[in-house]
Amino acid sequence: MALAIRTNGLTKTSKVFGQKRPVVAVDPLALEVEEGTDSNVYAANLGLARGLEVGIARLRPNEGDSETLVNAKYRFARETGANPAVAAGVIDATDEIETTAYVVMSKSLPKRYETHYGEITSPMIHLGIGGGQLDGLFGAVSVVFADRLTIMVEQDTEQVNFGARLALSDEWRVYFAGFDGFDDVGLGVSFNKSY
Repeated sequence: MALAIRTNGLTKTSKVFGQKRPVVAVDPLALEVEEGTDSNVYAANLGLARGLEVGIARLRPNEGDSETLVNAKYRFARETGANPAVAAGVIDATDEIETTAYVVMSKSLPKRYETHYGEITSPMIHLGIGGGQLDGLFGAVSVVFADRLTIMVEQDTEQVNFGARLALSDEWRVYFAGFDGFDDVGLGVSFNKSY
């Protein structure tokens, strides 16, 4: 189920927000929480310490009761030339819908491409294992074009999802996501501010 991916980023990666870097996101997603029910998600994440990120997400279905999810992620190994970054996280720690724990590693591939407007950064591969909604192995590939556009494809243990995130400025980002073969579509905007 892609709900886990949707409430804490488009793709599970080992990246976390830096120390004292709050990120507030307003995500008007067409999100299917239960069969036939769309929702909006409002989320805020905060980098509390080096490698530690906590967040809260409010799911507001068009029908039914709202849920508040508490999420956290800790990166305990940074990526090096030879080793991947490794992080562990939990989505919905208070079990409002279904607590989902996971471990994920992310590794950049060698850089090979350049464009007229900027470099294509190294594609990254993300592999992990989880319980709850991510019951089993999951994986993703992400590529950044010209330091502004990120394209992502993931297999979240049940379905294939696609996403794109465009940085309009250092603070503002917009994104689009297609879940379960584009049966569900998400659109969002986020504001990121470092203090």
